[in-house]
Amino acid sequence: MKFKQLTKEFLIYKKNFVKESSAAAYWLLTENHIIPYFGKMDTDKISEYMVQTFVLEKISSGLSVKTVKDVMIVIKMIFKYGKKIGVKVGGFEKFEIDYPSDNSFLKEKLQTYSKEEIKIIRQHIIENFSFRNLGILIAVSTGVRIGELCGLQWKDIDLENGNVTVSRTVQRIYFNDNGKNRTKIVITAPKTKTGHRVIPLSKELLLIIKPLMRVVKKDNYILSNSIKPDEARTYRCFYEKFLKEIGLHYIKFHGLRHTFATLCITSGIDVKTVSVMLGHHDVSTTLDLYSHPSFANKKAAINKIFN
Repeated sequence: MKFKQLTKEFLIYKKNFVKESSAAAYWLLTENHIIPYFGKMDTDKISEYMVQTFVLEKISSGLSVKTVKDVMIVIKMIFKYGKKIGVKVGGFEKFEIDYPSDNSFLKEKLQTYSKEEIKIIRQHIIENFSFRNLGILIAVSTGVRIGELCGLQWKDIDLENGNVTVSRTVQRIYFNDNGKNRTKIVITAPKTKTGHRVIPLSKELLLIIKPLMRVVKKDNYILSNSIKPDEARTYRCFYEKFLKEIGLHYIKFHGLRHTFATLCITSGIDVKTVSVMLGHHDVSTTLDLYSHPSFANKKAAINKIFN
C-alpha cells in the first residue's frame, strides 16, 4: 500500500476517537509535511534512514524540533494503524530517530512586560473601558491563553468566591470538504484535564467586573458581550492596535501569559501553584520556562553561603 492511502484511511479512522480539533491538527500535519514527503512510497519500503533524513530536512527548513517531534508522533500513529489492519509497514517500532540539540539555553529571552508597563496597560483600560480592553486585563491577570480568553463567558466568573473557571477554548480549525480546504470556528473543552481550572481574580479586577455582572447576560462571551465569541485571529489584531494606541512596544499576546507567570514566580509563589493556574500538564514545563534565577538572586545566594 502507498503511504498516502494508509494516511487517508488513518485519518478517517482516527476521527472516531479524538476531538474535531485534534483530527484537524492531524490532517494539517499530514497535508503539509507527511504526504508530500512519504505519500508515493510503499509503506514497507520506508526505512529508518529515510525518516531520519526527513527529520533533518524539516529542521533545516526552519521547523522547530518540537514541531518535528509532533509530526513524528503522527507518522508513528499511522504506522501503528497500518500494522493493526494488516498492512506491511516494516520495522518502524525499532526506528531510533535522533534530533539536533534545540540549544534551549541560547533561546531568546521570554517576552514580558514590566510592572511599570502593566500599570500603563491597566490605567488605559480603566480610563477607556470596553469589553475587549477588559480582556487584555484579564489575560495579564490570570495567564489564560488567547483561545481560552475568547471562550470565557460571564457565567464563568464567580463573584462570591472571586475566581474565574476556564472550561472552554475557541479555535479555528482546518478541514477538507470534498477536496476543498476550508476552515471553521469550534468551541471545545481544554485539551487536557489540567486545562480545566479555576483561577483567582485580583481585587482590582473584581471591582471592575462586579458592576458589569448586574447588567450583562450570563451566557454572553466576555470579549464580545454577545452570544458569538471573538476568535483568536481577530483579537490579536485588536491587541496590536491597543498597544499602538498606548505607545507600548509590541510583544506577542502569549507574552501576557509569560508576564503573569514571571510575576508570580518573582513574587515568591511556589512553582506548583503557578503550574496549576497556567493549566500546565506537568510542573516541569513551568520549571523549564520560568524558574531561571536572575543574576541578582544568584549573587545573593553565593554571598549567603560564604558570608
